[in-house]
Amino acid sequence: DDILLVGNDTKFRLRCKTELRSRFKNITEQPLNNIVFLGMSVTKQANGDISVDQRSMISDIISDYKVTSTSTAPASANILNHHVSDVPLSLPKSKEYRSLNMKLLYLATRTRPDILFPSTVFATRSKCPSAVDYDRLIKIIEYLNGSQNNVLTFKKEGVLKVNAFVDSSFNAHWDAKGHTGFAIFPDLAHSAAIIIKSSKHKSTADSSTEAELMALHEAMLYITWIADIYSELGYNVRPVETFQDNMSCIALSSAPILNFNGRSKFINRKLFGIYEHLENNDAILTHVGTDDMIADVLTKAIVGSKFRKFTIALMGQQADN
Repeated sequence: DDILLVGNDTKFRLRCKTELRSRFKNITEQPLNNIVFLGMSVTKQANGDISVDQRSMISDIISDYKVTSTSTAPASANILNHHVSDVPLSLPKSKEYRSLNMKLLYLATRTRPDILFPSTVFATRSKCPSAVDYDRLIKIIEYLNGSQNNVLTFKKEGVLKVNAFVDSSFNAHWDAKGHTGFAIFPDLAHSAAIIIKSSKHKSTADSSTEAELMALHEAMLYITWIADIYSELGYNVRPVETFQDNMSCIALSSAPILNFNGRSKFINRKLFGIYEHLENNDAILTHVGTDDMIADVLTKAIVGSKFRKFTIALMGQQADN
């Protein structure tokens, strides 16, 4: 099946390929500057940048569902609205809904983070989707139809400085649960994010501060993990600058004397483990305004210029694309 050999020892790579050829038949080796791996097209540009896309899969989805119209955003602001009165889909249509949603999720988690939030939201309704939900899924395809040239771009140039943006929405879903979103970037040179997450909370927060702490706690697991990987490769990226737009969350995470006092004593103790990572210099928390919180697009349905701005940042695109 598909195999990717990565390493800086040319002789060892050649030995691996020679061994594979001696044991198996019909091995096809792709050119280094333009390969297709698990449905993803990976292209090395002339300037050294690397772009990754799934245009072929997007084209197939558009064709299968006969979508001709376009949209400037994958979701409207009301996608979180969910009412019992919504007409449920028939069994065959429900299966089609789940199949389409899984295809969109595959795209979203590989090369199209700009559709990750709505795709995740609709996955939470796959047990009993409504006709309204199905129509909203089609809107995502309309957006893909109008943005087929969007690709992930990883820049060759730039100073290595891993940084993260972490956000959460409070009481966002119909069952009062919030939504986490975070993106981790390899540098400050406008490369695409290397880790992107958007997920519904598993438990209900009692305040927006607690919801932000839940998001920051989950993000910190990935932040320390990616920092460890860089360490194994010989690079020290600690402390990872982590941007947050909730001052109360930053205060509770940074000062242990505040923990478990007042209303914060009702917050799950494990969330305050963030303080230990800050003390260990794994990360540093920096406040950023909502207008610059890139992870906002992973927790809310955003449209217009703000959606475009955050999408450009997530995917490493240029503003004039």
